[in-house]
Amino acid sequence: MIMKQIFSILILFAFLPGCSTNSSLSKDLESKNFIFDIVIARSSASNPADFEQYKLIKNTIFQECGNIKKGQFISKTQELATITADQRSSLLFNANNLLSVISENGNKFQAPSTKFRFFDPGVITISFSIDNSETSINTSVDSISEPSTLQEKATLKFVEEIRKLSLTKCGNQNFYGIKG
Repeated sequence: MIMKQIFSILILFAFLPGCSTNSSLSKDLESKNFIFDIVIARSSASNPADFEQYKLIKNTIFQECGNIKKGQFISKTQELATITADQRSSLLFNANNLLSVISENGNKFQAPSTKFRFFDPGVITISFSIDNSETSINTSVDSISEPSTLQEKATLKFVEEIRKLSLTKCGNQNFYGIKG
């Protein structure tokens, strides 16, 4: 009987440090100053170029989507929403992962398209800041939707996590291979 109690106490103590580490990690992520701005744009055969834009400041995310005609962004839908602490932590975790992958492997991405024509690979422009660390990525939609490098895979995961927060996405549940 005493051995069972001692064993139970040892098991309890074995799990307690993990619990406090996870909660301290969560608090650390929540305390970070984290903002981002993302624009995704690409053409298709039947439509003018589509775009989606996401901005996060504190716990508020702004999202708009629409078309690009003659170089002008024409918004169809705009949303403003407050994200939860869990959503913010998930975004920040993916952003930190992306930063880590870039620092280990370099900020090397395929060049984006320069014009919005049917066969062009599109454009993704990402800029984000975590505390004093700023990062910018300028690449193509196609390279992110079909990733071949660790940087592209981490970027896809980050962008898909952001797209999950949007309710409308202008009807684009899948933006040229980028899920949400």
